[in-house]
Amino acid sequence: MTMPDLETFHIKRKKGVHYVYIQHAMVSCHMMYRPCAFDNFDTVFCCGPHHIAEIRKQEELRSLKQKNLVEHGYSNLDTLMAEYATIKVLPRKETDPIRIVIAPSWGPNSLLERYGDDFIEPLLNAGYFVTLRLHPQTYKLQQPLLKRIKRRYGSSANFSCEEDITSKRSLIESDLMICDWSGVALEYAFSRLRPVLFVDAPRKVNNPEYMSLGIEPFEVGIREKIGRV
Repeated sequence: MTMPDLETFHIKRKKGVHYVYIQHAMVSCHMMYRPCAFDNFDTVFCCGPHHIAEIRKQEELRSLKQKNLVEHGYSNLDTLMAEYATIKVLPRKETDPIRIVIAPSWGPNSLLERYGDDFIEPLLNAGYFVTLRLHPQTYKLQQPLLKRIKRRYGSSANFSCEEDITSKRSLIESDLMICDWSGVALEYAFSRLRPVLFVDAPRKVNNPEYMSLGIEPFEVGIREKIGRV
């Protein structure tokens, strides 16, 4: 499964089934996810050593049975790197605009939902090519916002709204990403080796007690190393 919170809501365990969780982001397991998000899985595939340390600490604090932790890496990152290796990117002319991809998370503290879309206009006025890469949940839940953005910027030759995130084109072609707390920032930085400009929005916290682990979330500590806040 790539859905956490097994047993927490309507999806329950069945007898005789071994449940495996595969990460759908490289972010830490203890801040953006609910407190018991991974407790009821038998095996968890881990993107890196931070996942192993966090899950083992949660097991210790809550006296849980140890899970089988697999050092798996992150397949989306592998796929993105492989796709980039096969795509021919045309040489950039000096007159071509710098390309920026805006890739917000979703929810009340996300870049678009908290601050609106006014920040897009000055980027276009400055001559940048701007691609807005929407989170699927934003596309699903915020249709009025999406329609307003299209009305406001859709006529600009330097604006694109990417609604299908199965396409990796905007990540491959962009020179810079603007992001909040979305895990896609890590995919972009590590696959393209290009910088991320992080908007200093409130942290995406689904576990109010995440600090009890005494482990800094990976997505917090990495920010100044892969970009600027």
